Amino acid sequence: MSEITIQRELTQKELDQMINQHLIWLGNDRLGQRIDARFIDFGGLSFKGKNISKAIFRECVLEFCNFTDTQIDDVIFIECELKESHFVKTTSNLRSIFKECTFENAVFDRCAFRVEIENCKFPNVNFSSVQLIVGSSLAGSEFNDTVWTGCTLGNNNISFCKFDRSRFLATSLDGVRFFSCLLNETYWDNATTIDGIRILKCIIKNADIQYKYFSKSANPKCQVRDTIFDGSQLFKCDFSGQEFEGVSFANAQIKSVHFVECDLTKSNFENAIGSENRFYRSTIVNVVFTSADFPHGNFTDASLRRSKMNGAILTGAVFSNADLRLVDLTGSTITNAKFDNAKLAGAIWPNGIVCDVGSIGNCIPI
Repeated sequence: MSEITIQRELTQKELDQMINQHLIWLGNDRLGQRIDARFIDFGGLSFKGKNISKAIFRECVLEFCNFTDTQIDDVIFIECELKESHFVKTTSNLRSIFKECTFENAVFDRCAFRVEIENCKFPNVNFSSVQLIVGSSLAGSEFNDTVWTGCTLGNNNISFCKFDRSRFLATSLDGVRFFSCLLNETYWDNATTIDGIRILKCIIKNADIQYKYFSKSANPKCQVRDTIFDGSQLFKCDFSGQEFEGVSFANAQIKSVHFVECDLTKSNFENAIGSENRFYRSTIVNVVFTSADFPHGNFTDASLRRSKMNGAILTGAVFSNADLRLVDLTGSTITNAKFDNAKLAGAIWPNGIVCDVGSIGNCIPI
């Protein structure tokens, strides 16, 4: 955003008079005067307890302003500076618009918004008990180094946004649709919920995601596609019954995670490290486990056809009743692994032997 050219600085008295005229206009658009401000410096002034619905602010300075208990229905902010402003119990039931604004170190506390946010920047902002009302949208904006505590973002679209190093604490992300977003080095605590979340074409490298689980009654299911979790930490998460098609977990640390009855088609676990993970009854077709370290993993009843597990450490893993046809186990470690009733036709054994048709439970060399 280019530097704002200020043409006028307002006093608190002048602002109060402007708001009074605006309130008259809201009651009768033939009287009073709508707030339609441009190139005005409102820095440090208070809008506390006022109704400024349908106001327009274009290329204005609103730094250090107080919007406590302010009603901002259908307000438009375009190319405004809102550094360190306070939005406390601020409400917007009708969609307000923020475009190309900056909110560095601003505070959002106990607000309820229906908003359209486009190409804005929120560095180092704290969001506490903020509710994004259904119908909101966030696009092309930066939320790096933000903290979301006790917030509700559910069932809204978030696209082309950056949340690097952000923290989600006891926040509801249920039903949120993240599309083509960056969430690198984010932290998702055990009280943050993600039922029905959709994460499409995102990059979530080196994130810390703990104790995530999905309600069995959640509808729709979680959907994660074409997303990168490389280098992330996933601990004691239950992703049972969800979709993870085309997802990369390369170099991730994955421990005690349940991928039960999941669709992991064309996903990537190359060089991932973890133990005691459960994959039973999952679709794991054309998945890469090359050089993964997954001892004691449970793949019971899973379909792993054409997957690459070459060089993987699978000590004590369980493949009972699994479909391992055409799987490449070249150079893998399968000490104490169990293959009871597993289908092994066409599989390549750790020593390079190809298993013959009819190999069930044991590899019969061709």
